[in-house]
Amino acid sequence: MVNADAEIDAMGKILTILEPLDDQARTRVLKWVNGRFGDPAFQAEPPVRAVIKPDLHFSDLFDAVEPRTELQRALVAGYWLQAVGGAEDFDAQAANAALKNLGYGISNITSALTRAQREKPALVRQIMKAGRSQQARKRYRLTTTGVKYVQGLVGRNGGAHSAKPDMHEGGGSM
Repeated sequence: MVNADAEIDAMGKILTILEPLDDQARTRVLKWVNGRFGDPAFQAEPPVRAVIKPDLHFSDLFDAVEPRTELQRALVAGYWLQAVGGAEDFDAQAANAALKNLGYGISNITSALTRAQREKPALVRQIMKAGRSQQARKRYRLTTTGVKYVQGLVGRNGGAHSAKPDMHEGGGSM
């Protein structure tokens, strides 16, 4: 059994090493550490790819989905950044900026994304938090279920059925 004090000491050293790095450098270091020492349960999911046209604009995707809730809007923005944009993950601020550009900003996007994490199965996962405060920047990754859910929303208006039932604004199950 590992000494708890040794674990806390190691975490403190890691925090000291990672704090001065920018988000991208921190992500690279954490991926390397996870690859070297990581538990398979924490291995990253493979990147997702969009099943929609790559030349689609965010406004076209938004219009095709017609998201009804803040949670759906947050997921659509995350899908745009991650699956269509080819990013491994996305930050809440970038997702909300895309939504604000269309006039559909979310008052608290991290709350919406937290609700998406609480779904069973989870639709999104927080993969990083930069800083200690509650307002610290957070990075997220859509899960495979989250990607399928958004793709189902796209299909909803084209006659296909969504991957999950429509979500409501409140927390908890759908």
